[in-house]
Amino acid sequence: MFYSILFPSKEEHERTRLSDVPDCFKDLNLDQIFSPILKRKKEFELDAFFYTSLYNKDIIIYRQDIMKEIEDDTLRSLFNSFSETVYDIVRKMGNIQKNLASDSSYDNNYLTQGRMLDCAEQYVSVSSKIKWTTPNKYLHLLKGFVRVK
Repeated sequence: MFYSILFPSKEEHERTRLSDVPDCFKDLNLDQIFSPILKRKKEFELDAFFYTSLYNKDIIIYRQDIMKEIEDDTLRSLFNSFSETVYDIVRKMGNIQKNLASDSSYDNNYLTQGRMLDCAEQYVSVSSKIKWTTPNKYLHLLKGFVRVK
């Protein structure tokens, strides 16, 4: 079953990673390359993924295969759309949860609950779009991701 574009299994994903910048980053000036990326996407906590080296050959091959598939413009566009939509939904849901926890009837009302349903509809819509418009040659990548059969 598909777990992540970074790791083939949940166990691999949950392994401990480095949280400090490795010495080689400074030696090779990689810190200058990755710093702007990591600062811009701070909420994703990507640092450890860049700092930890991979030693498992299977994971390296897995990532190479994923990257080859994402080179397809159609597939990349679908995943970009999906990730942007999910990112927006997560932000909206944070506001919705605050409103639903509020004692104020102005914030905690049917309109707020309707916004939550709208988020669910957006997620189903973008997931369905991936399922139905992905080229057949990539369906093995999506198994478990959107329950492709």
